[in-house]
Amino acid sequence: MSLIRSDLRLALTAGLANAFASLSPLAFGIYMPLAVLAVCTGTFGGSIVLGQQRILGSLLGMGLLILGLKGLSGIALPLALALSLGAMRLLGGVLGLEVGYKVGGMIIVMGWLVHDEQLASWVPLRLFWTVAGIVMGVLSMRLLWPARALPQAWRSLFFLLQCLARTLERVAGQLEAPGMPSERAGSETDGDWLQDLRQQLGSLRAELPAVESELGSPACHHPQTRLLLTLLDTCATLITVVEGMLRHAPTAGATGTLVTLQEGEADVLRAVADRLRLWGGLISQPDSNPLRVLPLPPWRAPISWQDLQPLLTDPSLSGVELPRLRRHASRLVLCGQAERAIGRTEALWRSLTSRPRNPRQLLSARGVLS
Repeated sequence: MSLIRSDLRLALTAGLANAFASLSPLAFGIYMPLAVLAVCTGTFGGSIVLGQQRILGSLLGMGLLILGLKGLSGIALPLALALSLGAMRLLGGVLGLEVGYKVGGMIIVMGWLVHDEQLASWVPLRLFWTVAGIVMGVLSMRLLWPARALPQAWRSLFFLLQCLARTLERVAGQLEAPGMPSERAGSETDGDWLQDLRQQLGSLRAELPAVESELGSPACHHPQTRLLLTLLDTCATLITVVEGMLRHAPTAGATGTLVTLQEGEADVLRAVADRLRLWGGLISQPDSNPLRVLPLPPWRAPISWQDLQPLLTDPSLSGVELPRLRRHASRLVLCGQAERAIGRTEALWRSLTSRPRNPRQLLSARGVLS
């Protein structure tokens, strides 16, 4: 199996860290390559997040270790150690540490059981080597074949948009041929497709902390993260629409006005799917900037969808059984949600692309300059 760039980067960085620590006259240098191995995973933004967690967890663990050795020396060792570890877990949860509390726990155990007689040197040296390893690991993620979280998030969003577009077209096919499932590969069910879409959406949302760390700005301020969050919200809305459309799927036997209503619903879902593919094409280009001017005409729903409003007062609908009418009403509401979600997203997208770009204009727009 051939080495990939991330493996080579990790091996090179860890080797350099180990060599530097071995040549240094300072003790406990083993913690430097260990820190490199801990943070050199995933992307540059992810490494920053892991590094912050390890440093904060190390500081918290060292503080609790010293307090425990001083304040709990009069009770049995197992109980004192358990109380310190419990406090570490509690404070780690309060501070939102997902990884750092484990590092702090290891420091408490190692310091209490192994290095209790050399804490004056072990504590500062361990912190020094940990910070040095994190800095070296983060720099390697930035300088050696950079793996950035933001481009990776846009790629993941591209695949989500493509899958969502295919699912919407499948639902549209069911509207045009009720009771006749459209062809699809394998034996997956509608629930499998929905579960796959939800998993992709959840994975993409999990990448947001790394993206924000790279950009150095909260999502509510940076245009790229604002656009990314908006597109994710739109995908979540469309997944809900798909789920509702499948739950209220039409049955065979529709005639007259009902057929026209179903055709309008299918047309708007296909139009939304086409729009998602156009969005995917814009964000999937190499070195593309999603904040460039949106090269698409303003979103307009299909004429067949816009012409459905007068049909809702058609007297012939009074003879249709109530359950069928309820399914039609639910689908019309869901299609309207999908159509409005596309319009809102593109309105925000255009507003972000029209923002001033030079620093003086940005300061003026925020009211900093008079």
